[in-house]
Amino acid sequence: TLPRAVAVLSNSKRLFLGHLSLLFRCLDPRLAEICYVDTDSCVWSLSHSKLEDCLLPEQRSLWNRMCPVADENGPVSCHGKLKLEGLFDGGLFKTMKIYRLFTNEDGGEGSALAQWSVAYTRCKGISRGAAENMPDSVFDPLVPPEGEAHRLAFYRQALRPTRSGEIK
Repeated sequence: TLPRAVAVLSNSKRLFLGHLSLLFRCLDPRLAEICYVDTDSCVWSLSHSKLEDCLLPEQRSLWNRMCPVADENGPVSCHGKLKLEGLFDGGLFKTMKIYRLFTNEDGGEGSALAQWSVAYTRCKGISRGAAENMPDSVFDPLVPPEGEAHRLAFYRQALRPTRSGEIK
């Protein structure tokens, strides 16, 4: 029912924004910077490979008490906690929900983006296969399209039932 959906959405939003608030209070702004936020996820740029190494010393006790990041292998429930979905070395963000994340296979710092490998591509409304085949320039907001004739477009069709249940 609609009241249940509203309750779930408002509670999940409250939990997510509460976790973001805790991250802002506990992370050292010299070591961690938020790069991207949408309705249910966030991407941070960290100076260290572990989130815990970027905490302010005076906020460690609060961090440990609140424990916002889920330990999926632990005995305690993960419900209502943040899920660390991966550590990446770089990313290109076109808009909300349209981005590409990279890992550096060499492990060397300062490598050109062309030497990095694509780890994850997210394009809301476009199939994963088509999104993964897009060139990196599509995700770079600083690369302008090369004219209308060269614009990249994806067309999708789906069969959906009408109100009477017919497929058209």
